Amino acid sequence: MHGSPRLHVDLAEAGWQVSQNTVAESMRRQGLVARQVKRRGGLTKQDKSAPTFPDLLKRDFSAQEPNCKWVGDMTEIPTECGKLYLATVIELFSRRLLGAATAQHPDSALAAAAIEMAVAARGGAEAIWREDPAERVIFHTDRGSTYTAKEFRRLCAGLGIRQSEVSPS
Repeated sequence: MHGSPRLHVDLAEAGWQVSQNTVAESMRRQGLVARQVKRRGGLTKQDKSAPTFPDLLKRDFSAQEPNCKWVGDMTEIPTECGKLYLATVIELFSRRLLGAATAQHPDSALAAAAIEMAVAARGGAEAIWREDPAERVIFHTDRGSTYTAKEFRRLCAGLGIRQSEVSPS
């Protein structure tokens, strides 16, 4: 539901001539109140003790070839049955969604499932592996504990993926 300022604008656009205060008073008499939008805190919980990764992208979100730069993020989706978490991996060359996984908890296993799906979409670990470490796929994320967890770091290293993270502001 709209609050009185937005409802006043809607009424004016519909041709009604009424003041915002009159709309507010009418809403008050009827017991109508605007629905409060719930502000959520972000999902990113930093692990201050985890190793940091350099910002290999430096805000350059373009790529000249496939399997060069990937980005990942996690988001919360409210549902009737509770919260659902979605982890994604997008390739910056094609802007294609390579991996997406959902779970009831935003943990490193969810992030791992998304990166494993992305690797499979590109033909497996053998298809993305590069001998030269400087040419390996960059996976850029925020500094959330899901991406700095030991298991996730181990998975990326085993797949030949270089981790990159947003620089602190």
